[in-house]
This record gives sequence, C-alpha cells and structure tokens, in this order.
Amino acid sequence: MTRLSNRQWPMLKMLYDNGSDHYMTIEDAQQFDQRPFRSMLIQGWCAFRPGRGFHITKAGKAAMYEFQSTDIVRKNPAQPLTAYFDPTAAVEPFMYLACGIPVMLSQAELEGWLGQALRSRLAGLKQFAQ
Repeated sequence: MTRLSNRQWPMLKMLYDNGSDHYMTIEDAQQFDQRPFRSMLIQGWCAFRPGRGFHITKAGKAAMYEFQSTDIVRKNPAQPLTAYFDPTAAVEPFMYLACGIPVMLSQAELEGWLGQALRSRLAGLKQFAQ
C-alpha cells in the first residue's frame, strides 16, 4: 500500500501535474521543503537528471494512481460494525496498540487475543526448553 505524507503528496502531485517530460530545476526545487524530495528519491518516485532537474518516474505515477484509486468500500456493507465501533460490544478492557492508542475489545475478542498470545508464548517456551 502506498502511503504519502502531507509533504510528499503535494510535491509528487506537482511533479505529476507537470508531466513526465517536465523537469523541475534545482533553483525551483530550493523553494520547497527538501524532506519530500529525499524520501521520494529513496522510494524511486522521482529522479534527478544532471543538467535537467527532478522529474516523476513510472513508480511515482504508479504511487499517485494507487493513492488516488484505493477502494475503501466494504465487500459486504450489510455486516455489522466491528467491536471497535459498536458501543454495546464492550466497555472495558482496553488493549493498547504499539503506538499507545487504547482500543476497546469485547470479552470474546479479549479471550481470543489472550488465548492466542498465551499459546504463542507457551510454544516458544517449549522450544527453548528442548
């Protein structure tokens, strides 16, 4: 999945809107935040040609297309919402994601998650003991 930052998107869009045969000179590029240029060069979304400047690549065009055309419609919209959005599913407990955001879990989800985590931990301990 292509993820564009709030700096990459406008910069890549500018290069895209100018067309693949248009080059942005170093002088023009110096007017903009340099972080998107570096990250887009690393991703291969843009390239630099000495004597010409920066231009969008095929990979950059593909990233733009994927970013703009990603489908977010559910396959079966008649299904109920998950427990994350259903206020009647659970009041507590919370599971904290790696980023520290609390996520509400139903009792069944918590038991399933704990069971899976314990089975995984026990399997690791058994391997270590052998």
